[in-house]
Amino acid sequence: MVASGLLHLNSVEQALDWLRAAGARRLVVDSRAVTAGDAFLAWPGAAHDARRFVPQALAAGACACLVAQEGVEAFGFDDERVAALPQLKQRLGTLCSAFWEDPSASMEVLAVTGTNGKTSTAWWWAQASAALGRRSAVVGTLGMGEPPAATRAGRWTTTGLTTPDPATLHGGLAAFGREGVKRCAIEASSIGIAEDRLQALSITVALFTNFTQDHLDYHHTLDRYWAAKRQLFDWPTLSAAVINVDDPRGAQLLAQLRSQRPALDLWSVGLSGAVRLGARAIQPTATGMRFELVEAGSSTLPIAVPFLGQHNLYNLLGVVAALRALGHGLQEIAAVLPRLSPVPGRLQALGGAGEPLAVVDYAHTPDALDKALQALRPVAQARGGRLWCVFGCGG
Repeated sequence: MVASGLLHLNSVEQALDWLRAAGARRLVVDSRAVTAGDAFLAWPGAAHDARRFVPQALAAGACACLVAQEGVEAFGFDDERVAALPQLKQRLGTLCSAFWEDPSASMEVLAVTGTNGKTSTAWWWAQASAALGRRSAVVGTLGMGEPPAATRAGRWTTTGLTTPDPATLHGGLAAFGREGVKRCAIEASSIGIAEDRLQALSITVALFTNFTQDHLDYHHTLDRYWAAKRQLFDWPTLSAAVINVDDPRGAQLLAQLRSQRPALDLWSVGLSGAVRLGARAIQPTATGMRFELVEAGSSTLPIAVPFLGQHNLYNLLGVVAALRALGHGLQEIAAVLPRLSPVPGRLQALGGAGEPLAVVDYAHTPDALDKALQALRPVAQARGGRLWCVFGCGG
């Protein structure tokens, strides 16, 4: 429908037809990133109303601008390249997925949530998947791309968000698919979940790492923070869930899922109690740690990895369980674990060979900093030195 020179669309299907008729080759939500042939999507945000930037997007070569219909009259749009759709932000994931022909449906997608450990878990799962013959990508804090593998160097595009907006996410997945990527690990932040950035994503496995204080400026209470993360395990496309049950919230989650979603393939991981996948005989080494990988009802395998800290052992257990949930054998997984590489900025060692050892870590919550220091104290003691900590405190 056309009123006052502005085209008003009523459905996602109409919007898709209009965007395709305009020749849109890409969907963009940042007017500064618009290039010729892009479609710019704009709606009111918390800080500003992106519809103010439609003129700049058109000047940059946008072939179409799809804007939120609510309150659009205030902008006086009168251009055939601009159209309005009700509840654009709430429908954005559905629109972007359909525009790119549902790219996640042709992949095995792991979504990782938890206060700490998302980046390491996603990175190692993608690396291990690639080593097992399934080319894999990562979407998260480091950006979108592929960790280094035996046959290719790593490559990354920064997004500025742990969980990017739906246009960036689905567009990135489509690009991965064209390049032959078969799997993708996505860091599912609580804010990303709450803001529907994962809308219309086909998630195969959901993984919970741990739960401690963070993001209270956004969620205000720990219960609301948890409720956001908990939504991931109600995802309709899930076939499996991996849960750290040594965390009290994880133990609660496992009990709920056993009752509410009995068809899910549930993998409990931990270092204590009865779990489906665990570790024992844990010993630090000069370059990492050794342990025995134990799967209930299966074999026990000796493992050595070049990583420090009990928290990283939890991350590795999550990686192994997520791979088991996708059908890989325990022995073939165990064979690739020693070949995994450190994650940039996660207990990343500098120096140390006949000189002081400096370690860079992303720790930005009380729990993460505590875990990093616990991991490094025995290293300092073994070197006959002292442990110093320098950290920034965001306000």
